[in-house]
Amino acid sequence: MNREIKFRAWDKLNKEMLDWEDIKHWDFYCLCPPINRHEFMQFTGLYDKNKKMIWEGDWFKSKWRTDPYMIIFQDGGFKGIYQWQTKNDVSGFYFDTREAESGEVIGNIYENPELLGDKSETTKD
Repeated sequence: MNREIKFRAWDKLNKEMLDWEDIKHWDFYCLCPPINRHEFMQFTGLYDKNKKMIWEGDWFKSKWRTDPYMIIFQDGGFKGIYQWQTKNDVSGFYFDTREAESGEVIGNIYENPELLGDKSETTKD
């Protein structure tokens, strides 16, 4: 499978999302802003029903599932987990093209923390 490898980054200091165009030219050996200042998220290679790119850390709502869920990278693939699960919970489900095209990105864990509700343990490793 050919998949375009892209990343985006949440800048913890400035509280803003940096897209691929912002970071693709960083020299990670000497010119990059401090790595611990950023949370990096990988592009899944998939698009939602509105042709929006789907990234790790996005909240997603599909027609196949009743509750929104978060996209994570785990065990060599992208999975969906619900807000009451943690990243270490192996009961997540694999996120695929059928799932992606059935719904839409409704936010992400950094710009839309209210989607977590009071289940903040979701973002813990």
